[in-house]
Amino acid sequence: MNDSIEDMLALSSDEYLKSIEEARNDYKTGRVRSIEEIFDV
Repeated sequence: MNDSIEDMLALSSDEYLKSIEEARNDYKTGRVRSIEEIFDV
């Protein structure tokens, strides 16, 4: 039940929804880095 409440609160946030859209666009355009690149392993 708590997870559902958190999901509803998150999805009602314009800022949160915008960050999801931005992340999806970054992924589609290849503007991502692998874990290996981030941590230099």
